[in-house]
Amino acid sequence: MMTPIPRQCEILGLPADEFRRFVTLFFDLTSGEMPRLEEALRRGDMEQLRQTAHSIKGAALTMDFQEIACVAQAIEMKGRSREKTGIETDIELLRSHL
Repeated sequence: MMTPIPRQCEILGLPADEFRRFVTLFFDLTSGEMPRLEEALRRGDMEQLRQTAHSIKGAALTMDFQEIACVAQAIEMKGRSREKTGIETDIELLRSHL
C-alpha cells in the first residue's frame, strides 16, 4: 500500500501539485528502466541488474514508495548474490506497481 499523498508531501516538504509532477516523473523514468532490467536478466548481467534495481530502489525511497522499494531491493540483492531464482517474478511484481 502506498503512503497517502498528504503524508508524502509533508515528508518531502512539497506542495501537492509539485509532488504530483514528481510522481509522474518517477513513474515515467522507472517504467523506462524496466526494459533495462529485463535485458540484463536475459543477458545474465547480474551487475547491471543490481545497479538498475538499486537506482529504482533509491528513487522509490525518495518518494516514500515503500512497496516499490522493497521489490527493487529484492531484485538488487539477488543481483548482488547472482541468484536468478525468482527474479522474473520480482520484475513482474515491480512492473505491476508501475
